[in-house]
Order: sequence, then structure tokens, then C-alpha cells
Amino acid sequence: MRDLSTVRGQLPDIQTNGINVVLLNIHESPGRDLLSRFDFVFSPTYLIFNTAGDEVFRSNSLPTISDILDLAQ
Repeated sequence: MRDLSTVRGQLPDIQTNGINVVLLNIHESPGRDLLSRFDFVFSPTYLIFNTAGDEVFRSNSLPTISDILDLAQ
């Protein structure tokens, strides 16, 4: 929740570049159901997957738009 307004503000720039963004609340389904699949330990957790579906970034700090665009390729 701490970064939610910032993330929502970045969505247009990210999505314009063809990147899908999924925001999950880990306290409700489906977010809660994905905790073990994605091995969440802390919230928020930011994950970036490349076009092959491989996880290429994991952090509890909000990545920059530049990082997102570079890593998601």
C-alpha cells in the first residue's frame, strides 16, 4: 500500500511500452493464493519477468521505469 499511488501513476508509461502489470493484494485472493508460488516474504515485493516468463528482478523497493523497461525485454 505504501507505493500504490506511485505504481498507479507509472502504469501508463509502463503499459504504453507493451508491458503487462499485475497488482496483487496478498491479503485477499488471488494474491494470497500466489504467496507460495512466487515465494513472497515481504510486502511489497516487486517482480519482473522477461518475455520468456523468467523472473529477472525481485526487490522490496520500487524499480524505476527505466529498470522495468530494460529488464522486461
